[in-house]
Amino acid sequence: MTEVADHHRELSNEAWLDILKRSIREPVIDGIPFPRFPANELQKNTVGSSNEDALSEACNFYSEMKKQSARLDMPVNLNSRILDFGCSWGRYLRYFWRDVYSHNLMGVDTDPDVLKISQDLKVPGVLSRIEPNGFLPYESASFTHAFSYSVFTHLPENISLHWIAEIARVLKPGGVFVFTVEPPRFIDFVASIPLDAEFKWHRGLRAALGDPDEAREKAERGELVYLPTGGGDYRAADVYGDTVIPEIYARSRWIELFEIVEYIDEPSKFWQAVVIARRL
Repeated sequence: MTEVADHHRELSNEAWLDILKRSIREPVIDGIPFPRFPANELQKNTVGSSNEDALSEACNFYSEMKKQSARLDMPVNLNSRILDFGCSWGRYLRYFWRDVYSHNLMGVDTDPDVLKISQDLKVPGVLSRIEPNGFLPYESASFTHAFSYSVFTHLPENISLHWIAEIARVLKPGGVFVFTVEPPRFIDFVASIPLDAEFKWHRGLRAALGDPDEAREKAERGELVYLPTGGGDYRAADVYGDTVIPEIYARSRWIELFEIVEYIDEPSKFWQAVVIARRL
């Protein structure tokens, strides 16, 4: 993979976002071939938006990860080794391409079709397929950073705990893991969906929730709430659905592996809650 131009590495996050937006329609910028973008439908099906909107929404999370990593004395630099857990079509790998040498960017996903698309689009980094309950193909303590956007929002408890342990295994001590979870307010959103909602996904969510009060009480007790909705050809309901992880759960269940530095639930800034964790 071609590296970005040196002056791209000096840009602000906002200026880099502008370059990435240009790359939607400009295959080559400043003499550098940029990765292409998948069809709008694929983008919307995986991240809820496409093109400029998808990139803009991702910038807040990308900026937060860099800011928090620097605050935790693990700043992102060219020699960092970063894992994108659930990389899909490479929305975030495009961002980190200007911060880190591409051979130090690793992306994994369970969907072989989307990985093939990403490779064809020339997304930066080394991409690998994993099984829903498999293992990461990396040595222990080999990464400085890991991130995961809208993945732990979909995992049942046994699968979630398994991947938390795997990510902890491949992170160096002091390594930073930034990821999103659905906070308890997600229950109120699902409860507001009519049982006969127009969209099939909404109907499935509402049906899977059952009694909203029982779900709220479970979250208040600090328990994970899992809605077994399933997610297509490679994600059966026993490994994929919609998941609420309250802050008290995060701070109590992962305590042997991670220090939970922050649990940021700011709806005006992030659609989901953002967890900042440091490997012990």
